[in-house]
Amino acid sequence: MLLTEGLRSFWAKLLGHLFYRRLVVVANDMTVPPPDVQPKVEVTVREVTEDDIGAYVAFGPKADAETVRRRLAAGSRIHAAWFGDRIVCASWTDFDNASFDAIGAAVPIAPTDVYGRDVYTLPEFRRKRIASYRFVTAMRLLREEGYERALGYVLPENRRGFGPTAKANVNPIGSVGWFGIGPFRIYFFKKTGSDTRFLPRFRRGRKPVVLDLDFS
Repeated sequence: MLLTEGLRSFWAKLLGHLFYRRLVVVANDMTVPPPDVQPKVEVTVREVTEDDIGAYVAFGPKADAETVRRRLAAGSRIHAAWFGDRIVCASWTDFDNASFDAIGAAVPIAPTDVYGRDVYTLPEFRRKRIASYRFVTAMRLLREEGYERALGYVLPENRRGFGPTAKANVNPIGSVGWFGIGPFRIYFFKKTGSDTRFLPRFRRGRKPVVLDLDFS
């Protein structure tokens, strides 16, 4: 099993660097009360403030204080699960745009949508329903502010990534990706129940390609 998963991940990464990449777009209807998920260990979920940046840097993979401070100042937020004074699980929430960094694209989203990204749980705190509990708690808080839907993505080769999403009532709504050679890419979007849409683009450097897609 581990060998199969490892080979699948290896080939997906190789293809992604060469000429093909695909993501599964997922969504959560926040107008519907979230399921009752309880973690196996006692944690507290709350939004990270500027005073908590040090704790997030100590927790987060490849996190630096200046980048965290800049992103918070730009309007993004972090909802984290705390075990005592440690952050053990967290993710970012963006507004206005969904940044699909794995395919180098950004998609404008509706004013009532939010976009979750950079989800991470410390290895020793996985399989304890903390990620699902953190998610549904964050959704309750955002729902109280008037937001109606949460968007995100899961890599197809990351089968374990579908576990917490399923427990939190998050469902696939389609897939988005690209194929091409060099800077020339043909982006595609396959919405569940609809035809595939193709969007030829040139991408140079690290600046994301903006795609006008309808996730409704």
